[in-house]
Amino acid sequence: MSDPITMHGAGESRHLAALARELTYAAEVTRLRSQRRAVLALHRDAGPSEGYDSSGRYTDLPRCCDTCGTHGEYGVPWPCPTARALGATDE
Repeated sequence: MSDPITMHGAGESRHLAALARELTYAAEVTRLRSQRRAVLALHRDAGPSEGYDSSGRYTDLPRCCDTCGTHGEYGVPWPCPTARALGATDE
């Protein structure tokens, strides 16, 4: 069996190493996107609830996170900090 560096040259070996790194990066991006989707599936709009608004008042909230707080009593306004950090918007 031939040494790939001797057989194809150092340039091709570097190219193959770069390609392997790109494939690793692509797999990591795919994994991170999947994890983001999973977290956003948990932190979703659960509709109206009571809870504390951004000024600290306990009030009726039109939209609350399904995971943060206790829905119906201590709701967390949606999008919650987690959902906002992952790019969810109030629209």
